[in-house]
Amino acid sequence: MAKPESRNLFDHLYGVFCNNLRELGKASSFCQLIKNANSDLNRITALSKVCNIVLLVKSVKKCMRNNSKNAQRTQDILETYYAKKEHCSDSETDLIALLNSALASTEIDVELNFDRLNDFGRNEVNFIENLLVNSEEKSPTFEELLLSEIHGERSIYFYNATEYEVCMLEALRGIYYAKINRNRPNESLFPLLYLICTALWKLNHSEMASNVLQLSVKLLRISSLDNAAKSVQTVKLVKLMKVVQVSSKDGGCEADQLNFKPFLEHRIETIPKVTETSDVLMGACSSIALKWQVDRGRHVVATQTIPLGTTIITERPFTSTIHPKNNFLFCHNCCHEVKNLVACKDCTTVVFCSTLCRSACQAYHQYECKFMKTFTSSEVLGDKGLLCYRSVCKTDARVLESHSRAYLTFDGSDTAEVHDNELECLSNKFILGLDASGKLDSQNYASIFAQSPNSSARLGGELLKRSFSAIFLTICLRFAGYFEEADVSDIENGKLYEIEQHVASVLLRYLQSASCNSYAVSNINGSNPRRVQINEIGVATYPILSTINHSCNSNIYRFTMGNTSVVKTLREIRTGEEILDSYGPHFASNSIEDRIRFLEEQYLFCCNCQSCDENWLVYSKLPKQNLSIKCPQCDGESAASGKGKNVCLKCSNTFDTRKIMKMTKELEIKFQEAKQRLLNSNKMSTADHEAVQGAIVRYANALEKIQKWPSQTLIECQETLKLCWNLRYQ
Repeated sequence: MAKPESRNLFDHLYGVFCNNLRELGKASSFCQLIKNANSDLNRITALSKVCNIVLLVKSVKKCMRNNSKNAQRTQDILETYYAKKEHCSDSETDLIALLNSALASTEIDVELNFDRLNDFGRNEVNFIENLLVNSEEKSPTFEELLLSEIHGERSIYFYNATEYEVCMLEALRGIYYAKINRNRPNESLFPLLYLICTALWKLNHSEMASNVLQLSVKLLRISSLDNAAKSVQTVKLVKLMKVVQVSSKDGGCEADQLNFKPFLEHRIETIPKVTETSDVLMGACSSIALKWQVDRGRHVVATQTIPLGTTIITERPFTSTIHPKNNFLFCHNCCHEVKNLVACKDCTTVVFCSTLCRSACQAYHQYECKFMKTFTSSEVLGDKGLLCYRSVCKTDARVLESHSRAYLTFDGSDTAEVHDNELECLSNKFILGLDASGKLDSQNYASIFAQSPNSSARLGGELLKRSFSAIFLTICLRFAGYFEEADVSDIENGKLYEIEQHVASVLLRYLQSASCNSYAVSNINGSNPRRVQINEIGVATYPILSTINHSCNSNIYRFTMGNTSVVKTLREIRTGEEILDSYGPHFASNSIEDRIRFLEEQYLFCCNCQSCDENWLVYSKLPKQNLSIKCPQCDGESAASGKGKNVCLKCSNTFDTRKIMKMTKELEIKFQEAKQRLLNSNKMSTADHEAVQGAIVRYANALEKIQKWPSQTLIECQETLKLCWNLRYQ
């Protein structure tokens, strides 16, 4: 059985450091010193003078040795897997995670070239024969036998999950690593061939299934199995052969040529497009603009009326990470679910959905690879530690040092002595986060540096913990080769070099800002609309999204496709109106007390949105409809004046309600029909979703014109629209 992990080494070090401060009676005064420091660089400088850098260096070296691939670890994981599988003590998801973990822990000498797998669809018999080896060739290593076993188990898992293409891919990989003698095949070959045959039959490739069955019988005759075992395998193959022959005679449609390409390559999705893109906010529509004011900070407003259901932002993150519990289920580059698992060549913690994704993340993963186990198991670093470390790894150290120095000059300078054009340039860079061309680009480090760390609102103890974390992470960067040798000449040095101090200060800034400016990466589970679950699988930084302020009744909805964030409007947004997101709590589901507590603890502000100021009721206590009809002229409340007419209490406008109510009722009927179609269908086409969305949008627009918030009907309409998008784009 796998041994339980001991306490994280970095967490232990931080605990020792804090205990030493308490024993010396300096904990309170030092926390206050860190709190009162006027910059993150001063915090790093002060802490580096009292913490034991030499001990941190030794600890980092130990951490580097804890993440290497190991066959014994693979065996331990497999033992755990078989025990849980036998006793049905874990879910299917947990079992595949164990298999993936075992695969990531096993060293691979020579990987199977995935490009070769597409040849299977052209000549399946020839392809399988070429996977077998001659008797004089090298026998499989212990690691290769483990790989074959793991791929065999994964093949069974995907067969049971009706993922037949992936089932075949895994079986073929199992055959490849087993290095089976074509002149004397052993017992490990035939279960894998049987899975391939059955999967081909399930996919209506009867002729291919028949060909592989005939090959299986041929190989069985010359195999090393005894007569009894041969007899058992022969009976299974003959039974399947009869089933395949019957399905062929029944005239079942032969499927198109088998194509593994979609399962082997990086998943490409049809992400909703933004029309007429902004010149400043990269990936956003031209109908929104970035603004800044003292009481609201950076925020986004509509420059023209934006219709309900419009895609206003599609943004790739500056950085994203997968939560440790999902490490072996989702790609660490694109955050899509892993099926064709490709492991990191060096560490045991990171997996990818394709070789393309593995190559794409190498630019930063090379600096974190040796420390992944420490990063993902640390309670002190939390789920943002790796995110911030990765953010630094994506930018050159000297660029960050230069940016840090320039910011200190800007932050501490007398602005009266700075020319207006220079001040505007610096403000654009450090406050708005714009690059040299005046754009807010999610892939430029300036965009996340501008995210507020909210240092003044944080406690001294919290700042101490983050400062200590920043120094530790910086030493990890030193040993990972992030810094140039000319800047860090002695990696055993017991002090931080000047460039390291600046990078540590940037890390400290990121560790603070990430707690308020990172977003969940989510995955939709379940094809049944009535049981859809949105699971948080990771976290990411979206610089454009982070400029949008909060409301407990937001006018947008965001969801992720892989790690790309998509933002759509939940109602019509008028010219000059602010774009508002929900940071988590919504007035319909959370009481005002819970919302205030959460936002103050997590985001360090007190919300003053309309639903909080007016203390709106939660959904269950709201009326089905708000019976007060809005005035079409000024949106004010109105009262009935007789004969199907209402008079506005604000502008005294009199208007006929009969036509409005009749049209709304007709749209409500169509909305309810569309909602039922959505809830009763497990699988809908794009056209169906488009039609359902259209019915929801038309009804929502009609409601917004006559009803004032809040009401159950308005909320129900929005929630149905969210469900439609979740199902359509999952």
